[in-house]
Amino acid sequence: MNYAKSKLFTLGLEKLVDLRYDPLGPYTHAAHETFFFDRIIGDFNFWGMKVPRYWTGKIVEIQTKEYKDGKYIKIVDKFVDFDNLNHAFEHYDKSIKRLYRDAYELKFLGIAFLEKLSDSDEKNEFKWATDKDYFKKLKIRYCQIMNDELQFNMLSKLIKKHYNNLIAK
Repeated sequence: MNYAKSKLFTLGLEKLVDLRYDPLGPYTHAAHETFFFDRIIGDFNFWGMKVPRYWTGKIVEIQTKEYKDGKYIKIVDKFVDFDNLNHAFEHYDKSIKRLYRDAYELKFLGIAFLEKLSDSDEKNEFKWATDKDYFKKLKIRYCQIMNDELQFNMLSKLIKKHYNNLIAK
C-alpha cells in the first residue's frame, strides 16, 4: 500500500464527491486497479483507462492481462496518461457518464456503482474489465478498505461531506 499516492488520490477525489459520487466507489476502483496505489499507469491513470479513439494526450504502453475464453492472456496495450490530477478526475467522470450510464446513475452508492461498472446487462453496454469475477474482486477491495483504519480515516472527511451533500440536496 502506497499511502502517499493514496493521499494524493484523495485530493482529486474531492472533485468527484462534489459531483455526488460516494468516495468509496472511485477509491475502491482505483485501489483495485493500482494494487493499492503501488502501480499507477503513467503519472495519473489510477483506473487502467485505455486510449479512446479521440484521445490526443499522452499515451503509455504497458503489458497487461486480459481475460479471454476463460483464461488470462498477456498483451501489450495503450493506456492514457493525464497531465495532472484534475484532468484525470475530469476524464474519469466524463467516461463514466458517457459509457457506464447505469453506474453513473448510482454513483452516490459506492458498492452499487462498482457493481454497475462490472456488469453489462444491456445490449451495447460497456463493462470496465474483461475479468468475469471483477465485481467479486472489487467487493473484496471495498471490504479491505472499510476495515483498514488508516485508509478509512483518510476517507472519512470525504465520506462525511458526501452524505452531507446528499442530505442538503
